[in-house]
Amino acid sequence: MSRVSPKSFPQGIITKGHTDKNFQFLVLSGNVLLLIQSHLANLPPSQRRSANRAVFYFECFLWLINHPPITSTLDLRTNAFLSIQRLFYGALYSNCFLAAEVKYSGRQRLVRYFFKLLAELSKSSPINIFVYSDLTDSQVRECIAQFEAIGIDPVRAAKLMGWQVADRSANSFRLKMGAIFDVFGPDFTMELHQESKKHALAHSHYSNYANVVSRFDDFLRWYDDDPIDRPSLNAHVLQDPVFVYQLFWSFQRWHFEGYSERSQTQPTERVLANLQRQWIRIICWAKSVLVSGGLMCSPLGDVWPEGSKKLTRFLHEVGHHRYADGESLVSQKLLTQIPLSVTDKEATE
Repeated sequence: MSRVSPKSFPQGIITKGHTDKNFQFLVLSGNVLLLIQSHLANLPPSQRRSANRAVFYFECFLWLINHPPITSTLDLRTNAFLSIQRLFYGALYSNCFLAAEVKYSGRQRLVRYFFKLLAELSKSSPINIFVYSDLTDSQVRECIAQFEAIGIDPVRAAKLMGWQVADRSANSFRLKMGAIFDVFGPDFTMELHQESKKHALAHSHYSNYANVVSRFDDFLRWYDDDPIDRPSLNAHVLQDPVFVYQLFWSFQRWHFEGYSERSQTQPTERVLANLQRQWIRIICWAKSVLVSGGLMCSPLGDVWPEGSKKLTRFLHEVGHHRYADGESLVSQKLLTQIPLSVTDKEATE
């Protein structure tokens, strides 16, 4: 365990505007979570946003300190819950938890609406509430110091912080690798982060590859949760050429055929072309980062799935092309829309 300190986490564990589309409540659960969510819905819109974000931060804080699950309203009546609130307020005011760019007024608003939410909860169930307004300035500093003195598992902190990379133009991107972390473990994820840093510095703009990492992360979450009986994922199986071959063919099927299920819409010609363009980037990324970095071997026979060649222009074609509808103009630099004569089914065969 290492100590949380501004030196260790100069930009805060939780960055400004931090969100995670796959966020799940793990500590706050059961009747307690249902109670909180029902009261959040009853708050005025002007208060709901801040209160909702405060609950998100509270869950992150509880997970970070490895707090046991809070499932029953009985857990909210203890002296331990009173102490946890005080420690949480210290975290909200600490630059180790929230990034320094979060204004003091924003921190005050989070504290205020978290307290208001607890006060609302207490109307339907007894709760031991810490009255933040009783804190003096010196006591606030004590709360901050108390939080910063806690031993925090750096692996947990890394998962909450996310994995930042910067490209050659000094643009910063936060890679979504939560599923990669859960499936392959912290050591693999940290190595991938280092390889991604080097890869990003070779590009003037990394947003497309950041999206590729996100797509790979989403696929791994689906693959790991899929009830079909097949070999479980771990870092070691990525050194098996046969497994890698099967994994990337599954990835291709999920990427193309699973689009309709993920988006609840049928792909248009333009969407199919974009999926193909992204798939080519996925393979380039896998070769440049996973294989070159030694995190994964090449598939059997070095045979990579290529998607659909019907969605890609031949390399010898140049210039712009206008399709029969007279409206679709496509540059050679981009992968094209498929011609209108080609149906979705034909294009994905």
